[in-house]
Amino acid sequence: MPLPIKKLAPHTTLHQAQEKLDAWDLNVACQRKIRGPGRSPNEIFISEEKGELKGLPFSRYEPTKWLECIVRREWWIVFEGSRYSVPYQLIGKTVQVRVTSQLISIIGGKG
Repeated sequence: MPLPIKKLAPHTTLHQAQEKLDAWDLNVACQRKIRGPGRSPNEIFISEEKGELKGLPFSRYEPTKWLECIVRREWWIVFEGSRYSVPYQLIGKTVQVRVTSQLISIIGGKG
């Protein structure tokens, strides 16, 4: 049986719509019985999944960008207009570059 859908008034704000959606999710979607297990998503979460959750890490996730650069004959690579020097033994080789908001790491050389 499909769940009933209510249309929102045209003057409903995004915040109001989110509140209504959150209420529907909590009071309808999470409480309905699923065919098969015969339990609601909320019951399944509490009995099987909640105890398996781990806490959040202490440090925030740092987005990382990876790219490859070829070391120029001047012993440097260029990233976003800046030059970074590397050991001369890597001239002509491809290096892996790892970029975060705080650090640029140049790793190894192949080729």
